[in-house]
Amino acid sequence: DVCSSDLEAIEGHPVLSLSYSPTGDRLLIGTGESRCKIVDRDGSEMLVFRKGDPYLHDMSRTAGHITGVTSCYWLPGSENRVVTASRDSTVRIWDLNGTKHWTGELVNLQIIKHKDGSGRRTGVTCVTCSNRMIASGCEDGSVQLWTRDQSKYTRPQLMNRTAHEAVQNGICSSK
Repeated sequence: DVCSSDLEAIEGHPVLSLSYSPTGDRLLIGTGESRCKIVDRDGSEMLVFRKGDPYLHDMSRTAGHITGVTSCYWLPGSENRVVTASRDSTVRIWDLNGTKHWTGELVNLQIIKHKDGSGRRTGVTCVTCSNRMIASGCEDGSVQLWTRDQSKYTRPQLMNRTAHEAVQNGICSSK
């Protein structure tokens, strides 16, 4: 006898990234939508992340992503901190016990803004991390490595602007 159940993370959006909590009791789900979601082992919704305001130009002034999440990851060694990446040019760190909007949605703790060689915003397609470092791959072809200085990530420690082919309109372009 096979038991199956269906779980649709966010209606109408494909799941692009998943990450189990270090204890294995929760699952972080990133979809093509600007909000992530945390569910328990049974698939019951525990927490939804705040969507940002798309009309604000400065990404540090909005409480969440404004475009689809491309990658999400549970910070190693932390049961309550996660990191998410989006094509809105940001990587955001979230404290699950942190500030919540009046709607009950979680507001991000810190924002890491990514720029291309010309100083313009570049989308972030993937993110991974260790205890003190966050590595991100961007649409401009760069890989950026950020290290924590005390409690904040301020500037990329290492950067390779030509690590892979740049992506334009969802299609890789040759250089």
